[in-house]
Amino acid sequence: MKHLVLLLALVPGIALADKSYNGEKSATHDCSKDPKVMINTGDGDFTFTGTCDLIAINGGDNKVTIENVKQLSVNGSTNKVTVGAAEKIQVNGSDNSVSYKTGPGGKGKPKVGSLGTGNKITQVK
Repeated sequence: MKHLVLLLALVPGIALADKSYNGEKSATHDCSKDPKVMINTGDGDFTFTGTCDLIAINGGDNKVTIENVKQLSVNGSTNKVTVGAAEKIQVNGSDNSVSYKTGPGGKGKPKVGSLGTGNKITQVK
């Protein structure tokens, strides 16, 4: 129960997602239309264009490509996430791989945190 409370505290606004993927195995999503998104499924391939306010990945074994995101939360396991630019990346699950190019506005690095085990969060050029 303590872990659930911690996750909810770390990712405010998840319950207020504009769009949730609950069984779909693939999608291309325009964040200018729905900027807050939850992925509650596994074994999917998702692409996000534009700038998302929030993406929460709660499933496992997903491949996710994100153009820009203000807040990324990876709560599942063995997800592979590629991000162009991010302000904040929080990885709570295990054995996830997150790569990003840059921080907010195309400069610096995002604020990064990881509570899970076996996660890899790396900057790529």
